[in-house]
Amino acid sequence: MKTFRFIYFVFLVSLIFAVSCTTNVRDQEFVTDNAKFSIVFAGDSSEFKDKIRTTLIDKYKSKANIYIVSNDNLKNLDQQKYDAVVIMNTCLAGSPSYGDIESFIDSNDNKNKIILFVSANRTSWKYSYNGVDAITAASKSGDPQSIAQEISGRIDAAVAGK
Repeated sequence: MKTFRFIYFVFLVSLIFAVSCTTNVRDQEFVTDNAKFSIVFAGDSSEFKDKIRTTLIDKYKSKANIYIVSNDNLKNLDQQKYDAVVIMNTCLAGSPSYGDIESFIDSNDNKNKIILFVSANRTSWKYSYNGVDAITAASKSGDPQSIAQEISGRIDAAVAGK
């Protein structure tokens, strides 16, 4: 019984630590005159993901309307309003998806405009869900600039012709 309690305690402490490493983003808007397209960034916040998000916002803010929301607000998004949806999430306990993200992907007919980024502990970890292949990276060893460049390539493909 003591072994079970110890294992349970270690599990709870690990879970609390993992959850404390990420926080929700603050909802924001960057609207520009004569925007060619709209991008929404949904996700949680961490130092690693914030660097990526800031790089992408700096790149697109002069030509796109940009909206930042937490993953919790994905269910409230009007999918038709956005030309690209970048979801930035964290893999916890081997699972990168939560109900809101999966529901959003399931309900979206145009999977090409969804860009999913998942930070994980292992660089070799890969993830795909319902036709959306995630870009994955380990936050401790990943290069935010190269990840931002890869996400940017997918954004450019999603908004091509706009």
